[in-house]
Amino acid sequence: MKQRQRFEPWRQLLFSALLLLAMGMAVTACSSEEDRGDSENNTRKELSLHIWKLSMYVNKETGIVENAPQPDGSFRLSLKLKENNTFIAYCAKDWFRGEYSISGSNISFKTNEILPIDKIGSPLYEGFHPDYEKESLEYFERINSCSAFKVADNQLWLYLNNRKEYLLFNATFE
Repeated sequence: MKQRQRFEPWRQLLFSALLLLAMGMAVTACSSEEDRGDSENNTRKELSLHIWKLSMYVNKETGIVENAPQPDGSFRLSLKLKENNTFIAYCAKDWFRGEYSISGSNISFKTNEILPIDKIGSPLYEGFHPDYEKESLEYFERINSCSAFKVADNQLWLYLNNRKEYLLFNATFE
């Protein structure tokens, strides 16, 4: 019995140390979740400060680079991401809106509605060209296929096809 009493303080110390370790791990895990949530909220806020004008489409595998020249003042191919996880994408002939979600560097888009621009009387583009039909369809398909993103230096990269392709947008300030 004396031997048991001699080691009992060590047991209490060991139990206390394990309890403190477990509590520390729980606090760290909770703060990591909060930090990630704060980071994603900050990212949403940063993304919502701009209308993003498409600059180019790049396919790294094939080497195809398609520039998306837009006349000054035109938002023919643009994207507006809002803090409430909704988006509006403008094409030459249509606009579509829906929801987006981000988690770390991943992003996904779900389109809920597509409307022709002439039905809403939007001044986002001037004139209409037959090639805009194909351009609108490609833009729509590419936006909805995006799976990752990066934001830096007033540019937004939306990646698709396992990062083998991307859409590069430049920020405009509202």
